[in-house]
Amino acid sequence: MDTDKFLSEIWGALKLFLDPKTQILADERSLAVLLAADAENFDRFMALKEFRDILHALGLKADIYSLQCAQLGAINALKAAKISKSKLLAALEILQTENIISAAHFKRLAAFLRSLGADLTAGNEQEGANFKKSDVFHQKIDALNDICERILSLNPGAHVANAATKARQKAHELEFNVAVTGVINAGKSTLLNALLGKKILGASNVPETVNLTVLKYSPEPFAKINFWSKAELKELGIAKDQDDEIAQIYGDLGVKFESETAQNLNGKFDADGGESKATFKSSSANQICSDQPASKTVKTGEIKLYTSADSKYAKFVKSVELYENLELLKDNVRIIDTPGIDDAVAAREELVRRFMRECDLMVHLMNVSQSATQKDLDFIVSSLQNSHAVKLAVLLTHADVLKEGELNEVAAYAKKSVEERTRELGIGAEFFAVSAKSYFEGGQNSGVEEFKEYLYETLFGPSSQKSRLGIEAYKKELGRVCAQFAADTQSEILKLTGSNLSLSQKLAELNEQKAALASRLEEVRGAVKEELERLDTAKTAASYELGLKSLAQTLKQRVADD
Repeated sequence: MDTDKFLSEIWGALKLFLDPKTQILADERSLAVLLAADAENFDRFMALKEFRDILHALGLKADIYSLQCAQLGAINALKAAKISKSKLLAALEILQTENIISAAHFKRLAAFLRSLGADLTAGNEQEGANFKKSDVFHQKIDALNDICERILSLNPGAHVANAATKARQKAHELEFNVAVTGVINAGKSTLLNALLGKKILGASNVPETVNLTVLKYSPEPFAKINFWSKAELKELGIAKDQDDEIAQIYGDLGVKFESETAQNLNGKFDADGGESKATFKSSSANQICSDQPASKTVKTGEIKLYTSADSKYAKFVKSVELYENLELLKDNVRIIDTPGIDDAVAAREELVRRFMRECDLMVHLMNVSQSATQKDLDFIVSSLQNSHAVKLAVLLTHADVLKEGELNEVAAYAKKSVEERTRELGIGAEFFAVSAKSYFEGGQNSGVEEFKEYLYETLFGPSSQKSRLGIEAYKKELGRVCAQFAADTQSEILKLTGSNLSLSQKLAELNEQKAALASRLEEVRGAVKEELERLDTAKTAASYELGLKSLAQTLKQRVADD
């Protein structure tokens, strides 16, 4: 069952339109409570302060839209292996045990969550287990996430809560870039297919031309085609006097040129219906259009329409971003599959070098039949000098074509050649002999699994400089958040203490006023009593006098009668 169908089932007519890319990261216990809400119990849940506090801690409003966004975000985070499925299910089971949700609702939730794939954080994970042996990064990130969740559970002020949430989000958005280079036909695509566990490169739906391809993670596969800007087309020798042809082709692609003044040179991007359109502005046909290439989002099966050798659009394609739901990419790992370094197009080779400046690990492939060429060595040295990569992995591909003795001889020569050229750079290199063919045929010594373990340890192990810096930055920010929270709390305590002293003084004054009023009240009561007594005496005398008069009149009347 897909996510949209599941949400439609539990919400019915109340199901709202949501951004499918929404992702929420939080403690599994909090997310379990949010996932437990549906159309039947929504009003009951929303009436609880604790439930609203969970939404507020995530920076969300206490309404049905925010709740559904949180549910979708939690599901996407689970798909991306950012949260633990086993912990989520355990928390939901507690809710069912405590009769907070019904057994039927728990069964429906559990069935859906289990359908999303294997749990990557429980103790029995299988997929990817072979190359996650030294995952120090995620262990420490999980510990820091617990601290962050505890801070948010204390209901801090909005400033502290936002800072903690942003720190957590930034840590989870830390990207690890792996650049894969090599001469044409070095076997990059085949090896990457083996590493990814899926034949996606070199297949019918993947670029046939020498385009740079960036592989990224997404729950749902799609592709993004990036086109050269007009200035870059000039550099490639494509623009020249073909402006009408370019305008027509870019118009077919949804990319449009407009003439404006030179001061308005910029690019615009507008997404509509899943497809991207871009507008380039220039004062004339020969001026720079935009620093950013136009882009178009397509299905993976449509890539060939733009990149195949017989496509009229191929020469306008700068790079391809390929989004796939693959295990190796789930931890924000970006793999840059570069064109061959012996590419005859200078602008395309420079594009590769620009990506190299952002890479954390450089993986250079050499065909064992032609390894450690001068072109290989020059490119490795040049790339390492202009990037912040701290490690180099050299892979000798097609290792199956050589006998063991020949392979050892080639490996020794390649190692010696590379180390001699890179010694002054102070960057260590690791060497692997791999055979993607043997891997796909089920061979035991393909070298692919060994390199996969090295790759994951390099990115997330204890020696990973980037993961260490990411953890330190997260830790430092949480420390700052805690200090701010403590300062805010201390300030609040001082305010309360000051208010308490003020209230004590006010209470003392009120007590004095009360005593004075009580004394005054007694005086008034005495005076009233005296007046009442006096009034009673006068009334009695008058009544007696009236009685005597009445008696005298009666006697007088009797005497008269007699």
